Amino acid sequence: MEGRSSSWWRRQLRVTWQLPVALGVLGVAYGLWSSWGRIASRPPRVLDLEGTHYEIGLRHGRALKAEIGELFQGYVVGGLVRREGWTIDDLVAIGLHYESFIPRRYVEEMRGIAAGAGVPYEHILVINTFADAVLGARPRACSAFAVWTQSGLVLGRNLDWTNYGIAHRYGVVFRLAARDGHRVLSIAWPGMVGVVTGMNDAGLVLALNMAYAGDLDTNATPMLIRLREALERQTSIQGAAEVLTGQPRTFAANVLVASDTEDRAVVVELSGRRSTVVEMESGLVVTTNYYQRLDIRGGAGADRLAILRRALGRTGPSTTPADARRALAQVCFRGSSLGMVTNQSAVLLPRSGGVLVALGALPATSGRYFEVRLTR
Repeated sequence: MEGRSSSWWRRQLRVTWQLPVALGVLGVAYGLWSSWGRIASRPPRVLDLEGTHYEIGLRHGRALKAEIGELFQGYVVGGLVRREGWTIDDLVAIGLHYESFIPRRYVEEMRGIAAGAGVPYEHILVINTFADAVLGARPRACSAFAVWTQSGLVLGRNLDWTNYGIAHRYGVVFRLAARDGHRVLSIAWPGMVGVVTGMNDAGLVLALNMAYAGDLDTNATPMLIRLREALERQTSIQGAAEVLTGQPRTFAANVLVASDTEDRAVVVELSGRRSTVVEMESGLVVTTNYYQRLDIRGGAGADRLAILRRALGRTGPSTTPADARRALAQVCFRGSSLGMVTNQSAVLLPRSGGVLVALGALPATSGRYFEVRLTR
């Protein structure tokens, strides 16, 4: 009897000892899993390019030769062609159509990239125009906001695109100093001349968000190149808006436009032929992928808009970059590696010329944000 009793107690002690250890191991494993994006994050690649547009392109192509080839094969061939049903011939034909609407300096830059990377010029043209063909027909998602604080504007943006298992691994921060324009910081991909998220040395910030409209016009400058042109040529919200609205649009978009010198931000809502401006209210302006002012239906993102307004309304003028990162995490896309997911996330601080960039993790908001400054 005594032997049975002692055996029973030994079993209970063993269970009592093992259970906390097992729970502790599980807790550590969960902690590592939940923070893996930050642990595995690496600083973004930052590429400084200056000179004429052709020289900028040539250096771009030489520096990112391997990445340009891999991105074209993985995203264009592996994604747009094999998964979406496009053909290379169609994408090239669309690119050649748009070429006549692209300012010559950017055509020269694309030719420089092709020469530097040793790839056909048509491949670089596709990288810079596929958005106007593909995204115009099937919009991607994005979110962006600007908050007024006493320390200057705090802006945040998530770039949510179909990933095809590759886009998140190839993000690059470009610091571009063309001889005939303002210095520009652009968060983009190898081979890309246009801008989806950028800031110039005059404190002007632009962030592109897709929308939906049925009045698009293919006889116009590709949208991403127009954002690059606005950042290189303009210093004010009005000037940027004039570039964006000065000709019809190849796809519908809501563009967050902010100016540190004006201490103000707006959203320029663009269909193919219509436009309007959404002003800040109580020091806050937010945009996603549907129109707040234009009476056109069919977009998406009302839920993300409400979440961002609620989160940033609580912090208001006291909003910090950490608050902005938390807000972006609340509206990120946690989709599969092949599907829609947050590829890039950024917090922009135009007064200081700094940008906090998260690239590489999926979703990007789960990774670490690294500071990059407009000037070295």
